[in-house]
Amino acid sequence: MNNFNIDWRKSVIVLSGGFDPIHKGHLRMFREASNLGHQVIIGLNSDEWLTRKKVNHLCNLKKEKKSLKDSNM
Repeated sequence: MNNFNIDWRKSVIVLSGGFDPIHKGHLRMFREASNLGHQVIIGLNSDEWLTRKKVNHLCNLKKEKKSLKDSNM
């Protein structure tokens, strides 16, 4: 085994996506990510990105941010 990440508890986990809408599966993924590292950073893709990917998306970036803050993530 190499010495790449001996103390995994100090790892930073980065997740990003268009969580549209945020649902309990996403929240479970965020919680599990927090078990894998010391810090979790969640990047929310922009409304423009979601429009390019999904054409019609349900939530806007402000609603996604509020949902994450309300979930204590």
